[in-house]
Amino acid sequence: MEELTTALVKLGSIPARLLNSFPRLTALAIGSYSIPCSSLASLFSHPQLALQLQQLDLTGTTVLHANEAKVSEQFENPGQPGQPGAIALDHLFHGLRLKQLSLDVHETKLMPDLQPLAPHLTQLCIVLEWCQRQPRALALLVGALPQLQVLTLMKQAGLQDVLQLLPALPRLHTLQLPHASIYEQQQLDALLAATQLTSIQLESIFNLTSRRTDAACSWQRLELTKYMDCASACCLPLHSLTQPLLLGGLSFSVLATEDQVQPQELLSLLQPLGGLVGRVKVLQLCDLDLADAADLARLCEGCTDVEFCGGSLTPSLDSWEQLVHYTTAVPPVTFKNNAGACSVAMRQLLWRLSKQAWAQGLDITIKHTAADLPKEAAGTESALMRFTDFKKPAKKPADNTKKPQTRDELLEAVRAERAERSKGRQRAAAATTLQVYVRYSGGYKEDSATVKLFWQGPSALQGPLGPSGPGPAPLQAPGSA
Repeated sequence: MEELTTALVKLGSIPARLLNSFPRLTALAIGSYSIPCSSLASLFSHPQLALQLQQLDLTGTTVLHANEAKVSEQFENPGQPGQPGAIALDHLFHGLRLKQLSLDVHETKLMPDLQPLAPHLTQLCIVLEWCQRQPRALALLVGALPQLQVLTLMKQAGLQDVLQLLPALPRLHTLQLPHASIYEQQQLDALLAATQLTSIQLESIFNLTSRRTDAACSWQRLELTKYMDCASACCLPLHSLTQPLLLGGLSFSVLATEDQVQPQELLSLLQPLGGLVGRVKVLQLCDLDLADAADLARLCEGCTDVEFCGGSLTPSLDSWEQLVHYTTAVPPVTFKNNAGACSVAMRQLLWRLSKQAWAQGLDITIKHTAADLPKEAAGTESALMRFTDFKKPAKKPADNTKKPQTRDELLEAVRAERAERSKGRQRAAAATTLQVYVRYSGGYKEDSATVKLFWQGPSALQGPLGPSGPGPAPLQAPGSA
């Protein structure tokens, strides 16, 4: 299949040129241009192009017509002939055998008639701008497409309007609404009733009041582009999924300090998800200890990101070892505004952590406010921590080396530079680096600091977490540098 994206302004002789250059052209994209409707119709009326064109993308294209026609006339009187522009749009897709179509729909734009595409169109993507008569617009565009299998509605699509169309789309198996959310229990039940759907994409799910974990469900794939709270996640019928659950994030939060959630309660809510979550955000979790770390590690297996936000944290080397032991690939872990995350005990833990062979590959980020950073941390210079204020970078030493003058000197300098780069790459490949980034902000002025823990010398490690070979050289204790 050949694909072409081009600017089309004067289309009189374009079809022949396109087919001469691309005789097997099946996909055409025309974006961000204003095109007369008559010219566009002339392009699509070419017999060979109309026969073989299967994919058309008009996203961002403005179709011009001779006389301004109000969209409201088309909504209110869809069967009545309108202005010349509307008449031309009615015949825009006549003769085409498109299988995939993408286009914009806006209050100020006329809509083409998709009825001629009904026998062939299987995939439709609509970028839906603000539209007062959105239900009517969707009904006109989508309601008469019985062969449609994949429907994507971008931007302003409302889930309630789409639910009303599902009975008229018996072959639809994929529904993608990346900017629409389920806000009430009735919407979830209506979506479950559409048994032809096997793949769902939404923005998020909120306010579920009844558990549907054991309900009959045809879903095989579910994706949410933003965070969902744990309580709603545990109401979903995830038993039918055959593909990993894709979430922008899973969050668990409490409203008041006295209602802080204990780890066991969190784990009971996460259990129905079966470790299929990509990102997990835990809010206000209190005192994660060794007893909870193993269970949490099992649930986080396969995660790409874990964040603990708020609450408190008790540093424990055993907890980290459990996390590494139970997860095949340790995800990046972020501690944000956790009481104890920037404590002296945590600093000591990180130093001890850097000496453990099983800690290779840990990616830890600690984010905190300046007020909570230990006072003794400022200006600390040791083998453990080196704080660098990025607002005031250190001045580079003057380069007093002699500049190469002759050709031989220049070649020698190039060889030396290449050799040094090669040594640097070898050192980088042999070194294991554990970096803990501490970013904090105070008041209206943001300052940044970085803490680095690092192996000294080569670090080919024993065991499943690294290649075989001698272990890393030990680090000096804090303050002994």
